[in-house]
Amino acid sequence: MGTDTTSKARRFDPDRLGDLVYHPEDGDESRYKIDGAKGVKGDFYVRVRKSGTPIYWLRVAVKGKGRKVVSLGISYTEALDKAKALTEAGERGILPAVALNPEKVLALADPLPADPSMGTFAQARTMYLAAKKAQGDLSKRYLYDEELLLNDEVFTSWVKLPIRSIQWSKVTVALNAVRARAANKVSGKADGKGAQDRTWGALKRLWTFCASQGDDDTGRMTNIFLGREKPKYDNTGTARALSDDELRHLLPVLRSLRSPYGAALLVALGTARRHHEVTHCPWAEIDLHARTWKLPAERAKNGVEHLLPLSDFVVQVLKNVLAEQTKDSAGPDKYVFARYRNQPISSLQDYKDEALSQLKGKVEHFRIHDLRHTANTIMGGIEGVSKETRMDVLNQTEGGINERYRHRKNQHNMRSAVKALGEYLSTLEAPRKTETAQAAE
Repeated sequence: MGTDTTSKARRFDPDRLGDLVYHPEDGDESRYKIDGAKGVKGDFYVRVRKSGTPIYWLRVAVKGKGRKVVSLGISYTEALDKAKALTEAGERGILPAVALNPEKVLALADPLPADPSMGTFAQARTMYLAAKKAQGDLSKRYLYDEELLLNDEVFTSWVKLPIRSIQWSKVTVALNAVRARAANKVSGKADGKGAQDRTWGALKRLWTFCASQGDDDTGRMTNIFLGREKPKYDNTGTARALSDDELRHLLPVLRSLRSPYGAALLVALGTARRHHEVTHCPWAEIDLHARTWKLPAERAKNGVEHLLPLSDFVVQVLKNVLAEQTKDSAGPDKYVFARYRNQPISSLQDYKDEALSQLKGKVEHFRIHDLRHTANTIMGGIEGVSKETRMDVLNQTEGGINERYRHRKNQHNMRSAVKALGEYLSTLEAPRKTETAQAAE
């Protein structure tokens, strides 16, 4: 949504809903700011994209937790009611995900027991999150993710249940529901697995906390997970590389996506970087003059610093992003792909799904990590690019005695490989550009 969602917004009169239309001169969308809504604090606004459908949003302050942006739907009346509820909840420090569920808000109002294992699921959850926050050694992002996981709608029926009474069968049903919902949303088995694993971990940490803090003489809190193994999955066939034909359709769509999300997906494909390495990349790691990306050891999955040469394909994408960030007096952001000022984007999942929705029947479902597989597959088919060079580009090691004595990556070979990768992607995109130019003539 950019650095300032409500900048250059049009005025909006709720009594004249018919005036809520898309104006082509506004670019990707028209924005309307709603002022004077009684009982609403924060930035209340509506976005109208080319389809003409309005979507209402609220940027609300949550006490002690910063500002959160929430989608309120397409109905003004319902959006106004939700905005009022979120304003009141924010003043009490309640997150939007919790505030929009009345049962969860009611549960938070219950007096907390001295022993979390003797309370309800909602009470134990509240005490656990408060204890984690009080430790002070955990990141805000970790706490936020943990809170979202434990406030998932699949646990709505658990709110008033004594936590000791929750049987393993209920846990299994909830975990399966999380997996099915996530897999259905993105049509991918692997995405459902990840969602289920994260929820499993959060529940296990909650139960462990209750057992450590309370009277667990019977072992009830500890034993619910005792002997239970995290679900194992058959990942055969989940990882894949996109075909040339799929890339021909995908590349122009990625360029048309909202900045900086489409650009981030293009960079992920052109560099074979991992998802989090791309989304949280600061400009300090990028040297456009030297055409390199220096990934520090603390951000690399294998803990090894990695200097990656950049191709013309990637450099041009990064220059476009930089030009977008510096077109006003604010100057470039700290992060290459910033959602708000000095805040990196957290995920590319929704925008990858948006691209897929535009390409139904032309591109099969893929995971963001499959862009890395695709880049590796393309390099593997280019003459002169060895397996060792591909491993160097991917910042991976195979282990074994040969790897043990190989202490230096060959930058010349790496630069040749990523250059060839970039040229290959540009060639796939070129026919589409030619067709577009011919159609314009």
